This record gives sequence, C-alpha cells and structure tokens, in this order.
Amino acid sequence: MLIKTFVLPAAFLALVACTKKSEEAAKPAESPSASESTSVAPAVIESPAAGVALVATSAKAELETSLQDTVAAADAKLAELSASVESKGSEAKQALEADLADLKLKREAAAVELEKLKAAGEESWASLKDGIQAAVANLEAAVKKAEESFSAH
Repeated sequence: MLIKTFVLPAAFLALVACTKKSEEAAKPAESPSASESTSVAPAVIESPAAGVALVATSAKAELETSLQDTVAAADAKLAELSASVESKGSEAKQALEADLADLKLKREAAAVELEKLKAAGEESWASLKDGIQAAVANLEAAVKKAEESFSAH
C-alpha cells in the first residue's frame, strides 16, 4: 500500500519532469535580436513552494537576528545597571534589585523563545511569532522600567 501511495506518484512526477527537461533541451537556442536587450534577467524560482520556503527562511532568520540583538542589548544593560546598583543607598538598592530581578526574568523568557525559534522547523516557526513578540515587548518594558528606576534613585 505504501508503494501505491507514495512511490508511484513520486516516480510519475520524476518521469514528467525528465520528459519536460528533455523536450526543452531539444529546442534550438534562440539568440536575442539586435533590438532586444542583452541584459541578464533576475533569477526566477520555478517552484512556488520553493519561493515560499526562501521567504520564510529569510523572515525566520531576520526574526532570529532581531531577537538575538534584543537579548544582547538587555544583557549589556543588565550588566551596566548591576554594576551601578552597588553605589546606591540601601533603601534604593532594594528597589533597584527588584527591578533587576524582573529584568533578568524577562531576559530569560526572551532567551527561551530564541531557543524555540532556533529549534523550530521552516513550517512551524511562524506559530512562535506571537510569543516572541510578547517576550520582546516584555523585555523592552523591563529594560525601560529599570532604566527609569535607576535614574530616579
């Protein structure tokens, strides 16, 4: 049953593809006339599915890079604020450490989303997009809150 379901249709498609390619190879090559442009046309993707995969891969890579940059910026800000908390008074220090703890939690949540994105396949990564956007928004809000707290104290 497996052969009928998968192998035979695949063999048929391969045969059709080979037939079309041999027909195209048999056609004489046409040279452009003097009035036609001889510039190179952009590459055309033959398979619509392949085009979608290329676009999806590009979008996934862009999202991954953006999330990595956001986590790295949060790490830098966390290190900066952690170093400056020591110079604060004891009362302010407690409030600031609470903000730093919140920032660390949000940073870890974003890092978890980044790892999920890296592990996701080409077809499943889009389902992670909402969670990633929420994690980024929460992380950016935590960074802003911590910065405001530090400048106030």
